[in-house]
Amino acid sequence: MIVVRKARVEDINLILEFEKKLYDNQVKIMNKFSPQHNIDIALKSDYKEILFKYLKSMIYSKHGAIFISEFNNKPVGHMILSIQKSHPIFNMKYFGRINTVYINKEFRRRGISTRLKDEALKWFKSKNIKRVSLYVFPDNKHAIDVYKKWGLTSSIFEMRMTI
Repeated sequence: MIVVRKARVEDINLILEFEKKLYDNQVKIMNKFSPQHNIDIALKSDYKEILFKYLKSMIYSKHGAIFISEFNNKPVGHMILSIQKSHPIFNMKYFGRINTVYINKEFRRRGISTRLKDEALKWFKSKNIKRVSLYVFPDNKHAIDVYKKWGLTSSIFEMRMTI
């Protein structure tokens, strides 16, 4: 049985593990398809301490949330959400951002991320948020396919260079 619940402070070390697995997967994808961009995601030496503080603040934030997914009472993934302020020239003052989604590899393709997404959308609606976005590496085909099933569409194509 799949259960989705809000994260608690005692979940932070678990979320740190999930975030590290997510990061390692991103590095693999970048090494394969666009290694010139690894500089963009190089971690600081004290990233764990920084991430710990960030996760704790998100758990207590009115403008952020973390959800944990459990499969048969075992934590198997998470989703981190935030509310972002739009540029002041736009009518839309705020929008929702799905910051990260991670499901342990052996539990994928069971609808767990979709359940997380459903809870995220409920949370965003409770905050009167009407638009939601996320970032995804263009070479992460599996994630893109999942996000399309959720109803997301491509918006902006970002390009980068080193100077």
